[in-house]
Formats: sequence, structure tokens, C-alpha cells
Amino acid sequence: MNKMFAYGDKNKYIVDPTTECWLWHGSLSKGYGRLKVPGRTSPMRAHIYFYEQKYGPVPEGMELDHFKCNTKRCVNPDHVRPETHHNNVSKSVIKYSEQEREHVKTLRNDGATYLEIVRATGIPIGTLHRLIHG
Repeated sequence: MNKMFAYGDKNKYIVDPTTECWLWHGSLSKGYGRLKVPGRTSPMRAHIYFYEQKYGPVPEGMELDHFKCNTKRCVNPDHVRPETHHNNVSKSVIKYSEQEREHVKTLRNDGATYLEIVRATGIPIGTLHRLIHG
């Protein structure tokens, strides 16, 4: 695996030769890599940084969708693309089968808490809420 470092040893990624994901091994926030960038007062998400280094600023009103790998830690700029928030969030629900949707709805109707369902299924809580309530 190749290693590349950005702004010191704490913020780094490792290239996975199978998926071509650049897996972030530095600081994380909500599963996304983050790094300090000179001239900025707060850290930024690493996938946004690498995207902007290659393609320029993310268009206004858009966010980056990990369309190719769906891996939050991936900072490969070729694995993300600008997408509206609505479309990005909608895709997180679409990837689950009707059987999985019915399963989480049944768990919830049987009295399971959101946290219990998240722990049992690994589905992020925001996505879980959209699966159950549409």
C-alpha cells in the first residue's frame, strides 16, 4: 500500500489497491477524515480538501457524494462528486432492499429503540429514520 501524508504524520491516507480508496488514517469526525489547513481557523473534511485540490471549489448549494465507494474515510477525489443534499440523502435510503426496510420497521414496531436498531443493523441513525418514516 502506498502512503501519502498531508500536513504531518497525524493526517494521512493509505491507498487500498483493490478499491482504489484513499483511506484516511488521521483525525475523524462523524466517520469522515478531517485535517487542519493553513489559513483556516477550523479543520475541514479531508475528502473535500482533496476534491478541491484536484477540481476546485465544490459548487455552491452542493455537497460531495461518495458515489463510487460509499466509504466515509475515502478521500480519493475521483470517488466523490457534487450532489444536492436531497439527492445525496435519498441515495442513502435507496441502497437498502425492501426486505431490509421492512425488517427495521418491524423492529421499531416491536418496540426496539433507534439505538438498538443501529447497533443490530449498522445502519446510520439518520438513514434509519428515513427508512422507517419515508
